[in-house]
Amino acid sequence: MIKLENWGIKQCECVTPIALEDKKYILYGEVYNHPRFNNGEFVVTTKIKSFKHIKLIAKTMNNTYELGFMNREFGQYLTDNGKEIGDYEK
Repeated sequence: MIKLENWGIKQCECVTPIALEDKKYILYGEVYNHPRFNNGEFVVTTKIKSFKHIKLIAKTMNNTYELGFMNREFGQYLTDNGKEIGDYEK
């Protein structure tokens, strides 16, 4: 399975405005076991379709990712903004 290490989630910078409740998110991080990228290469995924924080599995429009260690800055962002990783669950 494709794995993302040092990962985080951010809002997709869409070309067209979207309603607040329709926000789309993407993953970023260092990818491993991906057929098109070198191990450790930084990638930004397509939009997240499914995210299960307990299982640390995310499905995007193109791939399913096993999530390893979270990016430290993303973790700090969650803490600073009173958010939890479960807030992104779909």
